[in-house]
This record gives sequence, structure tokens and C-alpha cells, in this order.
Amino acid sequence: MAPFAAYLPAEHLDASGLVAAVVAGLVAGHGSPRRLTAQDRTTERAVWGTLEFVLESAVFLLIGLELEAIVRDVQEQRGNPWQALVYASIVVVLVLVLRSGFVGPLIWWMGRRRRRFPELRERINEAQGRVAAAPDHPRSERIGWMLNQKLADLDYFTEAQFGRRAAVVLVWAGMRGAVTLAAAQTLPAETPQRSLLVLIAFVVAVGTLIIQGGTLPWLVGRLGLSGGDPGATERERDELRSHLRTTSRAWLEEQERLDDSILDGAMIERLRRMMEAQESAEPAFDIAQVRRMRLALIDADRAELLRLIDIGTFSSQVIEEQLNRLDAEQIGLELRDHEDD
Repeated sequence: MAPFAAYLPAEHLDASGLVAAVVAGLVAGHGSPRRLTAQDRTTERAVWGTLEFVLESAVFLLIGLELEAIVRDVQEQRGNPWQALVYASIVVVLVLVLRSGFVGPLIWWMGRRRRRFPELRERINEAQGRVAAAPDHPRSERIGWMLNQKLADLDYFTEAQFGRRAAVVLVWAGMRGAVTLAAAQTLPAETPQRSLLVLIAFVVAVGTLIIQGGTLPWLVGRLGLSGGDPGATERERDELRSHLRTTSRAWLEEQERLDDSILDGAMIERLRRMMEAQESAEPAFDIAQVRRMRLALIDADRAELLRLIDIGTFSSQVIEEQLNRLDAEQIGLELRDHEDD
């Protein structure tokens, strides 16, 4: 219901319902790890993965079904439907020029900024030292989070090394697609030259997908760009897993210090071995209680992953993989609890 809840009020206020639905999707995507259950998130990924494919295909299918009537309408109004091809070519060129005008200065600015990274890193490290020396300051936690985020940004841009060749790929990869067609379809029926506009959008979308999309691999190879270090992602996964083990150990140590903790020392030690070696619980322990504690550990790991997302320490790819793994493990534990009941 969220797309309709965003679309209809926006249209009623003469705003863009399409943009409102996209914004609603961004908000829902950002909030789902915090507000939805693991079962809901898993179902959401399966359902929306299918619906996304169906809806994007349906947009092109609807345009294809209407294409003959649109061309006929344009021919009646303009006399020559081939004008749409000329206009679409002009639009594609303008899009590439505008995209170049944005990407080019951005890459140039990033290059100039990269030369200042050593100085910025030194200043941030000094600021972190001052924050660490004043832990009782009311804003020390917030300031420390912001400094960590800045360091993560520096690390990312230092590793990315965007240059002119990457800028060319970024410009050429700006293909139009289903959103362009959907936006054209939302034009009111009384819009002047509506059929011509929809036809131009169709030619632009299909043309860029075929021409730019079809030549993009060749362009990447021609420019000598590669996918980077193939082992970098796996090393990042290992680093993230190590970080989460540290987080889990800290959680167990906190439970050990609590006077009212329901975990005794033997169970905490057993859970620590399970966490590090992925062992199964021994029958001597209360299996249901161990599962509840593992669920608590999953919640702690998920909270840490969400914090890392905000900071940007790790790539979104490896964090999303880990979040999905935690969801799968949580669902399995909850199902076994229901079976035992």
C-alpha cells in the first residue's frame, strides 16, 4: 500500500506521484532493517524481486501494445512520426551533455580533494584524540560518529581512484529505462502533444538500452578498466566477520558483568565457543535458552551492522549479505522454537 499512499496525495496536490512513490521506497528501504521482522524482510525480498521484474516488463509491454496507436496519433498530428526519432536523438545527446557536465566537474573536484586527504586524515585523527580525552562531553558520541564517518569516506575515495576513464563509463552508463516510460505515461491525457512525448520517451529508453547498454562492455574493455582486486571483497567479508565476533564477545562480557543475567558462567563460555567455532549446543544445556541467547546475539550483530551502514566503514554489498545471513539464521531459530512448543 505504501506506493499508493505516497502517490495519491501527491497527485491530489498537483505534485509528482511518481517521485513521491520513489521517495517512499527509499524511506521504506532504509527503515526495513530497523522496523520489520526477519520473516518480513525475507518475504519482502522474494516478493518484490518478482514484482519488480514483472512491473518493469509490464511498462515496456504496455508501451508496445500502445505503440501502433501512438504512432498513428503522431502521424495524424504531425504528419511524420519519424520526427520522434530526430527529437529522441537530440534528447539523448542533451542527456549525455548534461551528464558530462555533472560528472566531469565532480571527478575533477574529487581529484583535487584527494590531494588534501593526508592533511584531512591528520586533522581528523587529532580531533578523535581530543574527543577520546573528553568522554563525558554531552556530544562526544555524536562527534566521534561523525569523525569515523569522515575517515570511512576518505578510505573509500582513496581506494576508488576515479579518473577520466571512469568518468567516461559513468556518462555512457546513464541509460534510460522503465522510470522514463512510467513518467511519460503519467502525463495527463489533455497534455499537448502527449503521444509525441510518449513516443520520444519510448525511443530514448529503447535506444539507450540497446546502443549504450550493448556497447558498455566493449567500452569498459577498450578503456582498460577492470573489476579491481577479485579477492578484495572476500577480504572485506573476513574483516566484517571478525568485527562482528568482537561485537558478540563484548555482548557476552557485558552479560557476564550483569548481576541479574540469566546466563551462568558455563553457558556464557559455551556460547563463546559456539560463536567462534560454529558448534552446536550440547544436550546438557537448555537448548531453548541457548536459542534465545543466540537471538539476542543476532540482534546485537544487526544493530552493529546498521551502525556500520551509517558510518560507511564497509561496502553496502558485504553488509547486506551479512544482514541476510542473520535474517536466515533468526528465522531458523524461531521456527525450531515453534516446533519445540
